[in-house]
Amino acid sequence: MVGEVNKLIYNALLRHGAVAIPGVGTIFVERTAACYGSHNRVVAPCYSLNFSTTREAVSLIDIISSEASVDIEQSQDIFERWLEKVRTSHGIEICGVGTINHKSFVADEALLAALNIGGGEQINITKKRKSRRGLVLGLMISLVAVAVSLYNNMEKLASNEHIQDVVEIIPDDTFEEQGSEQYVVEDTTEPVTEPIIDVVEPISDWRDNNDIRHWVVVGSYSTQENAERAISDLEKRYSDMLFTYFKLGSMYAVSPFGSADKADCEMFISEYKDSFPQVWVYTPKQYK
Repeated sequence: MVGEVNKLIYNALLRHGAVAIPGVGTIFVERTAACYGSHNRVVAPCYSLNFSTTREAVSLIDIISSEASVDIEQSQDIFERWLEKVRTSHGIEICGVGTINHKSFVADEALLAALNIGGGEQINITKKRKSRRGLVLGLMISLVAVAVSLYNNMEKLASNEHIQDVVEIIPDDTFEEQGSEQYVVEDTTEPVTEPIIDVVEPISDWRDNNDIRHWVVVGSYSTQENAERAISDLEKRYSDMLFTYFKLGSMYAVSPFGSADKADCEMFISEYKDSFPQVWVYTPKQYK
């Protein structure tokens, strides 16, 4: 069991770049950009592993639940038994991934090698010198092209000067005055119709339903504040969705959808699985 969970962490780091271990912290991949070396060489970008106690990422409990196809209670039980096994007197030792010692992290060399296939290599760059004559010639060609373009635009404007807006002129003698009598022209103007405005009905709020039996879960967080912060971020990215969170064991699960029919949740997952790679359906025991 310990080895399988270790492999889940290993794969999550390669696929997603980070994994959160509840109550411990987050291991994440850090990228060092390419840079110039000596003697006209460029050092390719490389990747390292770092550790943070505040950074947010996909929870290991969610990963276990999704990959092992178990509910959140079973996943949390597996996580707690795994954590007890990997704890040492100095910290946490994850075989194949690295060692967490207080707030420091030492990565496994094999994982670093897997992250940096071809990374850190130096590439030679040959700089071609451009002659002063070629530079001057290129500048002259550019100036000529700009002049030709301006001339063409001016000719187009000149050829269009005869085009004017056609304005209907209404004579001022609509009312003819003869002595004290006035001849009134009958108003045949069509009545002005009000524009038709489409009324968009508001999105129905699934959270108001009282018969929800299944919830789609996109992440779980150790504190209520973290769950609310995650929802605030998700609402900015997905304005067409309505999010909520609920207590799930010792965690707070964030959900974008819930229904009395599990098939509705599975349809939702099918539609948004690219946006939420770790999405899964939570069903309480009493509704299974």
